[in-house]
Amino acid sequence: SAGGTNPSLVEAMYLGLPVVAYDVPYNRSTTLDNAYFFKDEDELAEVLLNLSEQELQYTALNLQAVAYEKYTWPVIANQYLQLMIPEQAHHEDGPVVTPNKLTYTES
Repeated sequence: SAGGTNPSLVEAMYLGLPVVAYDVPYNRSTTLDNAYFFKDEDELAEVLLNLSEQELQYTALNLQAVAYEKYTWPVIANQYLQLMIPEQAHHEDGPVVTPNKLTYTES
């Protein structure tokens, strides 16, 4: 694995699909450890042979929730904004990006 967030993994999560992923730190981080992982062919076979439909559905719903929480355009845009404009990263409420404007939330 080259590293980083895998776009096809995030897309599968967003679509509510269960995920069985290669066991590398990037995949664990992206899924918040809510997927099934394997390190070799034997582990992959074991995972696939032992998962129930109920476990797959539960995992799919959990991963979809992670995707909606961490991988939406407003969330990602705010993270980039905080990197590009560090002084705004320290604002108490933090910046909020909407499609056409930058605003601050009020507590």
